Amino acid sequence: MFRGFYLAVLAVSIVASIAAGPCAAGTFTTDDIEYEMPEGWFKGEHQGARAYFTMMRMGTTIAEMFLTTNPMPEGGDLRKSFEEYVRSNSHRFYGFTPTYTGEFKAGGLDVLVQDFLHYSGGGPVQFAGRAACTTAGGSIYNFFFNTTAYYFPALDGEFDMILRSVRSTAQAAKDSETGTSSYEEEKEPEADTSSYVEVKEDVFLFNLGGEWSKAYDPEKDDMPKYNLAAKSGSGGLTSLLFFGRDNFLETNALFAIQKGKDLLKEILAKDIMVRETMGKYIPLGTTKRAIAGCKAIVHDLAIEKGEDVFFNRLCFVAVPAADNTQSRTYAPAIFHFVFLSHEKDSFNAAKPAMDALLDSMRLIEPLPEISPAPPFFDPRKGVVFRSPMDNFTVTLPEVAKEDKNPRLDPSDKGGESRTYTFKDAVILLSVFLSELDGEAAVTSLMDELEAVRKSASSWSVQGRKVPVSLYAAAEEQALVTALFERDNLLIAVLLPKDEYKEAQGWIKRLITGVTFD
Repeated sequence: MFRGFYLAVLAVSIVASIAAGPCAAGTFTTDDIEYEMPEGWFKGEHQGARAYFTMMRMGTTIAEMFLTTNPMPEGGDLRKSFEEYVRSNSHRFYGFTPTYTGEFKAGGLDVLVQDFLHYSGGGPVQFAGRAACTTAGGSIYNFFFNTTAYYFPALDGEFDMILRSVRSTAQAAKDSETGTSSYEEEKEPEADTSSYVEVKEDVFLFNLGGEWSKAYDPEKDDMPKYNLAAKSGSGGLTSLLFFGRDNFLETNALFAIQKGKDLLKEILAKDIMVRETMGKYIPLGTTKRAIAGCKAIVHDLAIEKGEDVFFNRLCFVAVPAADNTQSRTYAPAIFHFVFLSHEKDSFNAAKPAMDALLDSMRLIEPLPEISPAPPFFDPRKGVVFRSPMDNFTVTLPEVAKEDKNPRLDPSDKGGESRTYTFKDAVILLSVFLSELDGEAAVTSLMDELEAVRKSASSWSVQGRKVPVSLYAAAEEQALVTALFERDNLLIAVLLPKDEYKEAQGWIKRLITGVTFD
């Protein structure tokens, strides 16, 4: 099972451009299943794969999808086969680190999913993979999506959309003959919306049907609670408990973003670790969806504790707390609520009402101010210098190190200067109080380093014309200066003359990579 996956990963570099066929948008069939490929995917060929697609950006492959098949063992169990794959093949992926395991139904078929991180061929670039399988017509169908860890969060939804479009060709033919849809047939009966009332909790407004009732006293109880009664009046189906904003989970979200991981999956994984201590944990399905217009994850589970069994629907909603900038990233505010039932039948019967409530949720307008988690500088962007006026960002090479005391400080009229070391180069960043101070600083550097100008040009950086000069300096050194005149910023790089040619690439990225808010 999935035997071709790890071979393909090692054989194909995602960062390399490859030949691809026409755009694959549309419905595709492989033996007993069909699936939808969105715009932006291209059909190709790959040894050992029944179907192979690539996603291209500016002529470069950034993601791949492999589809392979295996006969279903007689009396075989899909879940056991999938678990065996994870166990037996994990060592074939260098640095294999699982990040998420889940399942859902697509077109009446069970789909099992495993996300993981790995390194292709032991190289420095971290990749993120998603393996998924389903069965139809006596065969196991193995999907494998592969991209870099950097791109995975942006492509997660697209991978999910492809998997959720899968259905058997037999079901597709039946739907075509009857004019019905298997997706519609699988829906639970819609909840009665005739007696909805609007309720406010935390930052959410939502509707409750007539079978729901408030089950707490705000003056006595700390946790908001609502009960859903059976229409027959024979007992309760489920309770809705609001845990409110969760600062602990927000910290986990911040770490997940820093590492380029899916914050909702990381939050869910942390919560599951706690629930596993309560008894035997049984996953029942996970769905990523929008709640109140925000990204959310919903997870159904059961906990066996002795003779008792509890059925839960966990809901985590990520509400944006502040707008990210070019250099600063904020974790969203995480709100957490749970549906709780004591019987499986009650839990299943309550699903239409739970879905209706989630569908009705919206944010309060105007949204109360939500204090964000502390910002961080994205480590994928390297070492970051933020201007004292908070109006621009300079991103240095990721292994650059700041000097405790600037080795070059051309400013004697206030402002701020910092120096960094990168390989054998010294990088100077100086911020001045006026444009004239910047010009004087360049002259000061020339005098200090006995520099003679060899060439000068003007570069365009976010609509700004930036004078850039190359100097021959004392002790066989080269000096490059870039003066952002209207922003009072000087960038200077001093390095051995014989290393300048090789360094031109990163020096240009340093200067042209300055961003302005």
